[in-house]
Amino acid sequence: MSDAASLRPHVGPLWSETPREQPAQRASARATVVVALLTGLALVAVRAPTTLKVLATQVPAEMSAEINDPRLEGLAMKAGLMAGVVVTVFALLVFLGLAASLERHLFSASRRFGPLRTGLFTLTVSVCFIGFQVVSMVVPAQQPGPQATMMPLKAVTGLLLPLVFARDLVALPRSRAAVIVATSVLLAVLTSVG
Repeated sequence: MSDAASLRPHVGPLWSETPREQPAQRASARATVVVALLTGLALVAVRAPTTLKVLATQVPAEMSAEINDPRLEGLAMKAGLMAGVVVTVFALLVFLGLAASLERHLFSASRRFGPLRTGLFTLTVSVCFIGFQVVSMVVPAQQPGPQATMMPLKAVTGLLLPLVFARDLVALPRSRAAVIVATSVLLAVLTSVG
């Protein structure tokens, strides 16, 4: 009943001799993304009282008279501020996710900054977003707002941050390096929108 072929000893290795592909290491460690997210959230929270004061000065007198209840007006502004905080944190999450995707598919080099490892695009998003929050805390509210004045500064930041990765960029073809630098600039400018 037994098959003669099944009784023969196995010839050859039982497993593949070729090593398995190691999963690609992320350019930015999760810890870096978490630190950037928590720092951004903390800065937005620290800015909240100042933002609330600025919002209070921008409520049109007609609307304030129509509401006719300072507590209700304050509640509406606080609800709007909280919605703004949620949208801002969500925008930061989207930009960090976009940065991670770009680091996975376009440029995966990374650098260590103390205990944190980061890629170019996560560094760009973090510096631009956190920098904007810090400048907004230091510089008093202005018209048309810090976003319009920060956009050129963010573009320059997006242009200069690739210098941190110059050794890796020089090893690439010029066209690919140019695309990476242009992507860094675009990502930096896009954080002005978020």
